[in-house]
Amino acid sequence: MILSVLPRVALVGRTNVGKSTLFNRLTKRTESIVCDQEGVTRDYVHEALEWNGKRFELVDTGGLAPTGSDDPFHDDIQAIGHEACKDAEVLLFLCDGKNGLTNEDRVLAKQLHRLDKPVILILNKADNKNDMALHEADFYSLGFTKHFLVSAVHGTGIKELLDHVATLLPRVKD
Repeated sequence: MILSVLPRVALVGRTNVGKSTLFNRLTKRTESIVCDQEGVTRDYVHEALEWNGKRFELVDTGGLAPTGSDDPFHDDIQAIGHEACKDAEVLLFLCDGKNGLTNEDRVLAKQLHRLDKPVILILNKADNKNDMALHEADFYSLGFTKHFLVSAVHGTGIKELLDHVATLLPRVKD
């Protein structure tokens, strides 16, 4: 459990959708390890941020997997990720918009809907509009009212995303 007086915003999603890359982009640091290999993020990393006068704690989680794994740390990674979801006021649900919707995304979306808290769908890897045009419509089936196209690597769409996150957070008294 993360102890903080700031409201929490958790980055969640399956492995290799860009959660740690987005965390590093938003914090302007390289705190989270980024790698093409799946399952590198094993614990949460968190950092206090401020945007539009709203202060919050951003939490990067390991990839959530609806199915088991041979990884000996799998159960611990899942428990930490689910605890971060429960502790957060807002969830940023990252999906790989370039490669399209997966069954894992669908299962995670159902789990996130059950938490009854704000979930912002983020279609990451929106570097090429043609790639996104192939898959964007499929993500509407997940049932989220708001989604953003971003490129965590290049910074596209980040300002709009943070503007929306700030509208969902309370002001924290100093």
